[in-house]
Amino acid sequence: KLMTALVVMRHTKPDDKVVITKEIAAMKRGSVVDLEEGDVLTVHELLMCMLISSANNAAFALAQHVAGSEQDFGKRMNGEMTKLGGTTTKFMNASGLHDDKHKTTPYDMYIVYQECMTYADFRDIMKITKAKYNYTDANGAQRSREVVTTNCFKLNNASKSYPYPNGIVILGGKTGTTTYAGYCMLMHIRNSLGTEYIIGVYRAETEAKLYEKLNDLMLSLSKAKSKKYVIWMVVSFLPDNEKSYVTLLSIDSFKLPFTSSIDCSLMV
Repeated sequence: KLMTALVVMRHTKPDDKVVITKEIAAMKRGSVVDLEEGDVLTVHELLMCMLISSANNAAFALAQHVAGSEQDFGKRMNGEMTKLGGTTTKFMNASGLHDDKHKTTPYDMYIVYQECMTYADFRDIMKITKAKYNYTDANGAQRSREVVTTNCFKLNNASKSYPYPNGIVILGGKTGTTTYAGYCMLMHIRNSLGTEYIIGVYRAETEAKLYEKLNDLMLSLSKAKSKKYVIWMVVSFLPDNEKSYVTLLSIDSFKLPFTSSIDCSLMV
């Protein structure tokens, strides 16, 4: 969905209108939001649905709007990934739903996220926890719906929220979960010294383990004294009988877009 957002932002304006088709309205696979045939939403509103509520049908609607079909949109996604320097990613759809040929890496998602951050609309959407948006239904009536974040760190619901360290500010991020990929999240945070970090956990076996390990990463960075470097830390969890990996990437200065990086992988 991050790459979908990037391709969409490259080729549209936030206030462009999108009409929901019968095919999109019928899509119920995985995480979706309420979209009815004939609804008219802006690109910005569909990006909210996709990035905040992780709506697969919103991703499909955006892909159809930009490229006419999800297949042709996938070609644009892969072309954009190549331009960004990603060499191990292959996108098969706009939503991230499982496909045997659909694959990516934590590093490739990192460079996609940093490129998305060059867009003001993306940065604004990343700040949202809960929001209402207005749209026009098939009869021309003005309606409103709500989007709610899938990032449980930001929720106040006691049954779904998870703690994170004092002094940490969550600036953005994206969740992603499938049976094959496990529980995943990339997050953009700032500590009490004002240093910003991009962190991620991939292939966690449970939601609780995902948030536990992200909390551990944030705790280790909450009092980091260095303001010279931004460190990206990714923990990729594998089954219990295999090793896990931590990847550290240091960036000379935090600016958009980032200009250089050093890859140092450590096995723990």
